[in-house]
Formats: sequence, C-alpha cells, structure tokens
Amino acid sequence: MNIQKINKRWLLFILAVIAQFASIFYFSFRSEETLHTGTALKFRLTGYDPHDFFRGEYLRLRFKDNKIELSEEEKRLASERKEVYVVFEEDGNGFSIPKGISTTPTNSSLKIEGLHDGYFSYPFDRLWMNQEDCPIAERLINQAVANGEDVYAIIYVKDGEGVLSAVEIDGTDLRNLVDSEGARKEEVETDATALPEPETDSLQSATEDSIKNIVIEEMTK
Repeated sequence: MNIQKINKRWLLFILAVIAQFASIFYFSFRSEETLHTGTALKFRLTGYDPHDFFRGEYLRLRFKDNKIELSEEEKRLASERKEVYVVFEEDGNGFSIPKGISTTPTNSSLKIEGLHDGYFSYPFDRLWMNQEDCPIAERLINQAVANGEDVYAIIYVKDGEGVLSAVEIDGTDLRNLVDSEGARKEEVETDATALPEPETDSLQSATEDSIKNIVIEEMTK
C-alpha cells in the first residue's frame, strides 16, 4: 500500500515536471514563431526616474502611449470581459498609437490585462541585459528622451500576442549603443594606465637641491 502511494507521488511529480517543460517549450516556440512571422510595431518609450528604472539583470521599460479614449460601447465591453485587445494604428511617424479595443486578436492588436479609466499596461516591460550594462542603458535612454530623440521598442505581434525584439534610439539598437559606451570607457581607462609615470627620483633630487641652496644662502647672510 505504501509502495503504491510512493509510486503515485512520483508519477504526479514526473507529470508536473513534464507539464512545466512542455509549457516552457510551447512559450518559446510561440515567441520564436511570432518573431519570425509576426508584424513589427514600434511603441514609443519614455524615461524613468534613475532610482526606479532597472532591477537586477533587466531594464524596465515605460511605454508612453498607454491611454485610450473609450466609447460607451467599449466601456461596457471592457467591464463585461476579462480579456480584451487594444487595437493600434500607425501615426505619421511610424509609431503605433492605441485607437480602440476589440474582442478579436489580430496582428495589429495586443492582449492586455486590466483597463481602468482608459489606462492600460503593456504585457512586456523588461529588456534583459547584463547587470553592469543597465545603468549605461538607463542613462542613454534618459538623455535621448531629454534631447527629444525617438526612443521606442520594436514589438512583433501575431494574433494578439507580442514579443519584445529590441529597443532603439533614433534607429540604433540600444545594445549596440551600450557596447560602444563600454568600449569607449575601457579605451579611456586603458589610455590612463598607459601614461608614463612621473620620474620621482629626478623630482626628489631637484627638490633636495633647492632645499640645500636655500640653506646655504641663509648661512652665508
């Protein structure tokens, strides 16, 4: 009897592990499929407070266009359904702007969770990168926003599901900009260590000679 219970527990454990791996595999497969066959949309970003921008080994993203004007019918629809899709349209600058909601997933809509007074949250807000690179990326984004440059995330969308592909500043991948900053910093540090050290022996000798001359002059007065 006890053996049967143990075997049953092991079976349940093995099934749970298989289910977890199957879920991870399915998510990875869907993400790769979306990246390869989905529609690329550009969503504008805005800067964060320096103390709240990144956490650990990922960069937190704050999307700029996160409010939509809802009609009375859309308000009713949002209140009755737990799952809705925000429909986006491209503006004159190529950025995706929220225009309405729908119950049907498309390649120009995103599934969201929660819609309050027209405000919604995007289903992705993390760009994973090395922890030491996060402060550099934070500074670059905040500087770009302050200078009025275009800072945006590229999201591939398929059937209402979105996958974050990259973050760009004026058409240049943020990761490349971070790598360039790191390379420049390393070059400056290398140049600094390569500077010739001052000749301390010559400096000390010259100082001693000056002191001796002053003493001699005082004694001969």
